[in-house]
Amino acid sequence: MYRNMIIGFLVVVFLIASSLPTLAEPMYKVNYKDVPNEPVVKKGFAQVRVRYLITEKQGAKNFAMRLFEFAPGGHTSFHTHPWEHEIFVKKGHGILVSEGKRHAVEQGDVIFIPSEEPHQFINESNEPLELICLIPLSSH
Repeated sequence: MYRNMIIGFLVVVFLIASSLPTLAEPMYKVNYKDVPNEPVVKKGFAQVRVRYLITEKQGAKNFAMRLFEFAPGGHTSFHTHPWEHEIFVKKGHGILVSEGKRHAVEQGDVIFIPSEEPHQFINESNEPLELICLIPLSSH
């Protein structure tokens, strides 16, 4: 009798557990310092490195998160692309060239650059400039 009750209980537990939603991918956590810091090798870029913090390799479905590190004098090319940027200035200060104007950027600033807007980042300071940049995975 107890055996049948235990088996019945286990069947109910199994049915409940199997009906619960599961996560498609496990959570991902890492210290950014443990992510490889790679040089950006693109025409017009100088003294810029990138850490690919979150990409499809970590299970992301929509956005990539990258940390760009500009040495003093470092810069991107003046460029455009069909995706937008969401940017957070993590450290330092520099210049964002956009729409023919130079905009000072500094630690704590949040920047939105629409798709197809020509832009360039320049570190004219004597200290490193660090930017966290989000882009759609489809552009990565």
